[in-house]
Amino acid sequence: MNNCNKTKHIKNDNFENNNEYIADQTSPMRVLHYIKHLETGGGESLVFNIYKHIDRKKIQFDFAVNTKKKERLDEQIMERGGGIYSIINSEPKIIFFKLIATSAGLRKLLASQHYDIIHIHCSNGQGLYYSNLARQYGVKNVICHIHNTSVVGKFEKIKTIVHKYFRNKYMSAPTEYMACSMSAAKWLYDEEVINGKYFKILKNGIDVDKFRFSEADRDLIRDRIGFQNKKILCTIGRCVKEKNQIFVLKMLEILIKIDQDFRLILIGQGELEDKLQNYAKSKEIDKYIAFIKSTDEVEKYLSASDFFILSSSSSEGLGIVAIEAQANGLRTIVSDNVPRDVLITPYSYQLKLADGEQKWTSEILGMIGEKSVDIDRYEAGKYVKRAGYEIAEVSSELERHYLRLEH
Repeated sequence: MNNCNKTKHIKNDNFENNNEYIADQTSPMRVLHYIKHLETGGGESLVFNIYKHIDRKKIQFDFAVNTKKKERLDEQIMERGGGIYSIINSEPKIIFFKLIATSAGLRKLLASQHYDIIHIHCSNGQGLYYSNLARQYGVKNVICHIHNTSVVGKFEKIKTIVHKYFRNKYMSAPTEYMACSMSAAKWLYDEEVINGKYFKILKNGIDVDKFRFSEADRDLIRDRIGFQNKKILCTIGRCVKEKNQIFVLKMLEILIKIDQDFRLILIGQGELEDKLQNYAKSKEIDKYIAFIKSTDEVEKYLSASDFFILSSSSSEGLGIVAIEAQANGLRTIVSDNVPRDVLITPYSYQLKLADGEQKWTSEILGMIGEKSVDIDRYEAGKYVKRAGYEIAEVSSELERHYLRLEH
């Protein structure tokens, strides 16, 4: 493939092949987003939604990722002219090897390409470390953007030590600081940064109209999964310990004993998929659950549902899926590990995870009964728009921010 345009538009690690193509581009500001993957997490969804709405005649995005595998958003990014660079073939499991491999890949990319801005998306202090690396390669504008409020996954103690070390050593490395919420900001940045002029909260915007309730979609999905005339819970997230979907399965167990019309839609994939399905089978509730690995029709499944549950056991940076659910008009219940910023509509609630499944199910039953809030699901999006989460507005805000920077 000698055509430079095509070379740029595939996921690759041969960075030097793109020089001819880049030389032909004279007008757009060039922004590199470092983001580990291009799947369906909150950070990935935000960046892709912004990319769809931003003026690509003025600003063009490239993406540096930690995998060479084809991912869900690859094709749509490439269709819009974005380059996707694999800076490592796949992520090593051990954190120190991961840091070494990612650093080497970023160095190679930045040594061969010029970017006006590098926008680093992170979940811990590693973002500050990569910011320092970008400054070493002469990138004038380096944005560190935090999307989480705690370390997650395995080796938490080691990750916490590394996080604190980078936080102490490289706090001054970025030229700009962003966060999805104040909770996330306080997790990574010190007070001087948060109170300074180079810090901003960038809300995790969504396409509010896309998530508007649809009666037709409700009927379509309920017919597809065989849940007609049922009371449906929905939860969405990677099947990992931190998302705590087992809690929702236990809620369903309790609810079914009271009312066999309850059902669950669980959307997500990950290392705990099999464990969750095996648990459901062992409790003989699997026939009450629709396990959906991945879908481009999240909004349709939300329309099919009656309640949205986000029972995270670790701190969330924000919990964008809960905002999408509220835009759809769903009664939304989140755990106390989710920032209160996410509570937007009059029918969103926060419960303590420590209260247990019984308390949560009692709340749901109460909502169905006399405690039920009247909801106009078609009009729910107005609350989300008023709160500043409309993606068009967020994209315009970031576009103006980029264009103010020196390049």
